[in-house]
Amino acid sequence: MVGDTPRLELCVGIYRAQQISGHVVVFADGVHPTNAFQTFLVHESRDPGHFGVALWHLRSEGPSLHVVTPFAVSASLQTTERVEHVRVRDAAGDQLVAVEQVSNAVAAHAR
Repeated sequence: MVGDTPRLELCVGIYRAQQISGHVVVFADGVHPTNAFQTFLVHESRDPGHFGVALWHLRSEGPSLHVVTPFAVSASLQTTERVEHVRVRDAAGDQLVAVEQVSNAVAAHAR
């Protein structure tokens, strides 16, 4: 859309989270109807017992192709405590995503 100003908006995706070697990694996957979006996860304030992120996208200026365009983004949260859930905020609202505890064998490769 030529002439439009970039707009920051909440996006929507499919989420999963893993805890490995002192970090919780949150993954978001989804699709956009055009190639004109930059998508990212932003850390939000931590509620007691939960970590939070929000999924945003920015619609770029200028022409775009009307073709389904997949995205995959991640964010890492550092912690020494065991985390059971991460709160994700997106255009569909808030949801809790269960955190998978990665096995010691896999974690050894991340050190």
